[in-house]
Amino acid sequence: MTQKSNKSILTRVRRLNNSKKYKLINEIYKLCVPKEWCILLNTSYKSRNGGRKLAFQPRYKEKESEIFKEENIMKKVAAIILSLVMSLGLASCATTTNTTTATTATTATTATTTATTTTATAATTEKVTSTSGETTATGKALKVAGVVFQEDQFMKLVQLGYAAAAKDNGVECNLANTNGDTTKELELINTYVAQNYDGIAICPINETTSIEALRKADVDGVKIAISNLTLTDVSFIYGGYTSNQYDLCAESGKIAAAFIKATYPEGSTIKIGRLGAMSVLPDITRDRWAGFLDQLTALKGYTIDVVAEQDAWLQDDAIAAVDDMLTANPDINIFYGFNEGSAIGATMAVKNAGLKDVYVFGIDANEQLCNMLESDDNILQGTTSQDPYMMGYLTMEALIKGLRGEDISAVKGKVLTTSYIPLARGDNAKIDAFLKDLKEKMG
Repeated sequence: MTQKSNKSILTRVRRLNNSKKYKLINEIYKLCVPKEWCILLNTSYKSRNGGRKLAFQPRYKEKESEIFKEENIMKKVAAIILSLVMSLGLASCATTTNTTTATTATTATTATTTATTTTATAATTEKVTSTSGETTATGKALKVAGVVFQEDQFMKLVQLGYAAAAKDNGVECNLANTNGDTTKELELINTYVAQNYDGIAICPINETTSIEALRKADVDGVKIAISNLTLTDVSFIYGGYTSNQYDLCAESGKIAAAFIKATYPEGSTIKIGRLGAMSVLPDITRDRWAGFLDQLTALKGYTIDVVAEQDAWLQDDAIAAVDDMLTANPDINIFYGFNEGSAIGATMAVKNAGLKDVYVFGIDANEQLCNMLESDDNILQGTTSQDPYMMGYLTMEALIKGLRGEDISAVKGKVLTTSYIPLARGDNAKIDAFLKDLKEKMG
């Protein structure tokens, strides 16, 4: 980090007024380097009395000294400062407008959508075009975005739902993936504000920082609808759809409870290892863990003992995490993966270890998980699918209706739940029907 580049950044900071400086400091605190590295390295993250603490997993311990080199810290902090200064300056130039949308067919005009290139290099973007553009009362064609944060099949289905709803309503839609990076998410939201998008349908990464950025975008005139997140204060959104995280996971818990009764004699102690995402989605993780575990602890005659838990929501991370947990606790009976990636990774890790008496239960469903349920290895015993396609479709539909000025009182300021499908080993007819429907949606 050169002295010249430091001075350039400081000059930009000094040009901000006091309120923007306060905002900058607040954003740096939220996006501080240790927390970001903590997420990237799949470590546990804790905040006590406002402090931050990293707890590195053993396999990353040797990287600790390299990560905390002063030069690396300064480069990362400088990059965050520069990004935020630019975005704050950009946001201050944006004019907040309240556009009244057309409410009758006679005021709508037909227009051919034109290609718009999203300038944010922080996220993967894809354009979905339609042959006609829904317009506002001022004649401006509507333009919206559909944003997810992972490349797994669940998020792809959410995005397909976004695209289908936009196409069915004749609205231009740009799709993007933040790849789980909160800094990229902030940059992308600010880009949509600067480019005068009408609305964003999004799967937010974080329950606090993401929502604050989206709330600001709403104030700046870009309307918001959210998917895959349950929040208590969402009065500003045009609507949202998700799953009831507790009830969803209780379905997998019921499958696990029946399996335990059929497999282990009364008086047995069942040792559990579980995977989640406490560092980034603590509320969802707690609800998903509780929904599953409560069904097991309700069993009479059995002792349920959670002996290990780790953050690992991606497949490769889950494989490594399960390896670590098995090394430390070789007597684990059951692993619970709280999402698609962790369920797949746990199943693969148990199979790689050659274990015949360790079983896996999960949440979400894709072709690979369905194949695992029908596999002769007898590892994955059950999972419960959400309806990500409909989740995305209904979210985008609510956003577009709100932008048009239609009645959205049933969903405005609310997050509603969609349905889910429990899938258990042995119920091949149901699994095959699910796969057929899935392939039709995926095209």
